[in-house]
Amino acid sequence: WWSDSLNFLQGQKGRGLQIESLGALPYMLHNASSAVVTTNFQFGAIEVIATGTTYVNIAITLIFMSFLATIAVMRVRGSLEGIAPSHIMLFIVLMSMLTSRVLSPQYNLWILGLLAVAAFDPMPRFRAICILIVTSAFCGQLLYPWLYVSFQQGGVVPTAIHTIRIACLVAATYLVGKATMRPGPDPSINPARD
Repeated sequence: WWSDSLNFLQGQKGRGLQIESLGALPYMLHNASSAVVTTNFQFGAIEVIATGTTYVNIAITLIFMSFLATIAVMRVRGSLEGIAPSHIMLFIVLMSMLTSRVLSPQYNLWILGLLAVAAFDPMPRFRAICILIVTSAFCGQLLYPWLYVSFQQGGVVPTAIHTIRIACLVAATYLVGKATMRPGPDPSINPARD
């Protein structure tokens, strides 16, 4: 019953940059110019086959691991005590999406669900964050499945839509991060005594 149960991990290790990911954006922008960037169907996705993708994969993985370590240290030190858990989770999910080698449109379901929970205790600039995320999700729905082949082939319009999709996601992540990573209360201060 255990035979081949963890094969998917080996597949993830060998996975490259899916054309939808933030890491693949420079390649896809280059593909939309006069250059041709090779792509191939691997591991159930269309991936960029180009020089440097291995280093991009390593870099985005290290960025996410550093981010998680920072969040863990902040949690242990009590810096996140005054911040709503839904805000922290929204930031973690956004960062995991941006530093993933895959950025499928269905991932928007995670964000939209967390946005709904975060709406009970909205963070600063919440309306702008919602607009950015909904715009990103809308662009994703325009691309997939209708413009996906054209995007893969370097079409200018789908590449522009994809760039807007990524830019909105990056901007939303920045705003959520700015609201979430602000210094929390000093745990050594007991408000009851002051």
